[in-house]
Amino acid sequence: MANQNLENQPLTEDNGNEVPLPARRERIPLQRLHIEQRQSDSSYSTSELGRQSSISPTSRNLELCVYTMDKCGLQFCLDNGKHATAGELSKLVQGNLELPHQASEVFCLWLTSPLLQLQLKPHHKPYKLCKQWYQLLTKFTGAKQEDIEKEEPILCYQRNCFLSVKDEKRITDTAILHRLFDEAKYNILEGRYPVPENDIYYFGALLTFIEHGKFDPNIHQPGFFKDKMSECLPGHMCKNRWSFPGRSLRHMNEQKLLERYQHVSEATHITDHKVEFLKKCWELPYYGSVFFKGQIERPCTSMIMREMPDRAVHVAVNREMVHIIDLEKKAILLGLGYDELSWEYTEPSVDRPNGFPCLWLEFDAEEERKKVNKLLQIFSKQAVMMDAMIEVCVEDLNRRDINTSGALPSQLMNRQISVKPSLTNRFDRLSLSTFNDEGERITSSAAVKRQFSLSNPFRRQTKYHHPSNLTVRH
Repeated sequence: MANQNLENQPLTEDNGNEVPLPARRERIPLQRLHIEQRQSDSSYSTSELGRQSSISPTSRNLELCVYTMDKCGLQFCLDNGKHATAGELSKLVQGNLELPHQASEVFCLWLTSPLLQLQLKPHHKPYKLCKQWYQLLTKFTGAKQEDIEKEEPILCYQRNCFLSVKDEKRITDTAILHRLFDEAKYNILEGRYPVPENDIYYFGALLTFIEHGKFDPNIHQPGFFKDKMSECLPGHMCKNRWSFPGRSLRHMNEQKLLERYQHVSEATHITDHKVEFLKKCWELPYYGSVFFKGQIERPCTSMIMREMPDRAVHVAVNREMVHIIDLEKKAILLGLGYDELSWEYTEPSVDRPNGFPCLWLEFDAEEERKKVNKLLQIFSKQAVMMDAMIEVCVEDLNRRDINTSGALPSQLMNRQISVKPSLTNRFDRLSLSTFNDEGERITSSAAVKRQFSLSNPFRRQTKYHHPSNLTVRH
């Protein structure tokens, strides 16, 4: 989640003086965040990290751990640590990792759990946010009560989501690049970055070389990756499924991985395999995205008489584009640049107060050689976060355009949108409403037909007006 999304939330911190943060560096295995108030004595043991947090209101010392994407952690004991800010902690981590000053623009602190990820602003106080995690999960996720109660966040030192790929490519410091590699590796193996089949084995071969060194035909034979596939390939490719004519997909993936591993080992142009991995990730249009959870309707067809359950998706937002990713298939459903879309955020209607907020995406397409407008509705309690992130990215894009072209903001908002036919290859898996240039709905594959027409209802200036029965936040 983008850090600006906490700005208007009820997360007011106490005003206190900035306190010095004495550091004690200690690398420990990855585990859950443990923030604990204790009396200053010698009874503390690092083995207690990861147990149920306990708070002593009489103590001033705060013991916490900040994790890095290489699955290690830095443990600190802070005097008056309840008032320590994310900016202060980030500098502390940067110093302990011996990273150059440039790292302050590349990395920042995130507060994350399986259900929610928040990038913190420098003034946010992690201790207070941890205490409010239950309320944040209730507000921004649709998780069940019992699942929310099990969640405990961890502090992570991660890539700043507002860092552009263009700026990242200018980085030459090896230590920073290797930290970025750790996060890119995580996103590849977790399946957050859908990767074409030809490329995924190249990523896997690079990871294999980094982990096991140069290919050795006497060692790296079929069966070598039996218990190591998850170290090199995304989890959905490591399942032992069968395909015709009787060979398992896992076995086929291992064979392809071995072949690419051998080729990578013989390559003479690669001097740093971690940097090579990162450079390959830069080619992915959704690299560096913030991932929001949402759901979309499945297309309603005449062959299906009953209403289908919604499709779970990730809405991936970065500085350049918005992507809709099928969580089950790990596939891109839609990808739009900011000069190709309009958007709007809406609250649930008055007669359905328990409904989910929505993010609407509108874009141009072509059908039967005619230009039409497509409209996609995304249901999510995190829709307000998506809206805020997109707004910041669009404003930044407009500022860059003004600086380079001298155009007025109104001219930029009304720039011509080019139609990308390649986007239509996933339309069969999207529930879209189609409108003509006059704003009249032509077709709709939504299970429930909307009672309003939204041909162009978004922030870019248009000749259309918001329908009176749609709640819109300005």
